Amino acid sequence: MSALLVHAVDIPLVYQVFRHQTRAESERSNLFHRMLRDAIADGEAQRAGSLMAEHIMQGRDGVLALGSHTRAESETHAS
Repeated sequence: MSALLVHAVDIPLVYQVFRHQTRAESERSNLFHRMLRDAIADGEAQRAGSLMAEHIMQGRDGVLALGSHTRAESETHAS
């Protein structure tokens, strides 16, 4: 599994997103992890897939927001 993650996840970028998460965002992410665990344990493959897809989309939104924030900071410092 960890070998697959190396190819699927940009670890430094993920850590940057974690550092910029609000408490509510972090709690929501942890809630998704628990719901995913429970769906998998209960054999609910379709539910687990739907939860994972939503969790990934939320992560994508975090990466995009971080990129917007970083660009805005760069433009402010360049002025």
